[in-house]
Amino acid sequence: MSRRQMTGREFEEYCADYLRRRGFRKVTVTRATGDQGVDILARRQGKTYAVQCKLYQKPVGNAAVQEAFAGKQYYDCDRGMVMTNSTFTKGARELAERTDIELWEEIPLKRFSPGKILFVIILLAMIAAALWFTQQPAV
Repeated sequence: MSRRQMTGREFEEYCADYLRRRGFRKVTVTRATGDQGVDILARRQGKTYAVQCKLYQKPVGNAAVQEAFAGKQYYDCDRGMVMTNSTFTKGARELAERTDIELWEEIPLKRFSPGKILFVIILLAMIAAALWFTQQPAV
């Protein structure tokens, strides 16, 4: 059985949460269309960020860096960023360095950590055991 793929919009929401867990504040996912190349607006340490998110199976190219740069200007942000579950091409890395755009790659898509999964399994086993014992006749 194959796992359902995450949509681009779900990845944007996932990245927003990822940023919140890393100390970003006022994290807002922009509207789906007409966002001027910016999927997320955020703040950290007094700086504003314009973020472009790319859920790709292959390395992300220059266009994403260009979108982040344009979006940074459009929203008058201090920093621009591109986040992806994949990696970046050499050209994208070079352009990002020249335009001062941060690149965050290989964002893990795990919804549950192994520790959380183990916790849920143990919790379910405890509930099942409690139910089983309450159903046993008294001797």
